[in-house]
Amino acid sequence: MEKCVANQSPTTNLINALAEKHGVELHETPVGFKYIGELIMQDKIAIGGEESAGLSIRHHVPEKDGVLAGLLCCEAVACRASLWASN
Repeated sequence: MEKCVANQSPTTNLINALAEKHGVELHETPVGFKYIGELIMQDKIAIGGEESAGLSIRHHVPEKDGVLAGLLCCEAVACRASLWASN
């Protein structure tokens, strides 16, 4: 799978700018997490989120999950902290 991200039309343009900077394909969807879930199920994106902090990842239930979003953020911070500690 090539690198791709998705953005819903009323959300921030930061995702668009980051996708452009990193040369990543952007899928713009209408409002509704079902569209993000469809892209995840079609294996077009690995992670998707929306402005309400709902998020899902590939190989997880393709529905927005705020608890999953929080846990993934905690894991990212912990991994980053361990990288800083080892340097």
